[in-house]
Amino acid sequence: MRSNLYCTHFPYVIQKTQDGEIVILNRISKPLGYTKHIEDFDLDNPKHHPILKKPLTSDILKKLSIDGSDTFPIFLYHDKCLPWSSREHEKSYLKKLSILGSIGIH
Repeated sequence: MRSNLYCTHFPYVIQKTQDGEIVILNRISKPLGYTKHIEDFDLDNPKHHPILKKPLTSDILKKLSIDGSDTFPIFLYHDKCLPWSSREHEKSYLKKLSILGSIGIH
């Protein structure tokens, strides 16, 4: 149950749309909270997902990325560091959520 909640309701990847908007998607590449197919889901349609209010600097992207990268897509975790698999991974992920929370979405 816990892993299902992370997969659908927590950020997994940060993507950049063709218009340059920054969006946050869950583990199944859908907007946060979605668990099923969205009819005509389009990453580049902002009505389908939250968009970050502030630009992400290279330093912020590196802090959020699992591999220290500042290029999109930015993955917050992967199979070797699942947030629910250990306290250490959970703390690392919660720190990333704190960073995202300070940026804000609309």
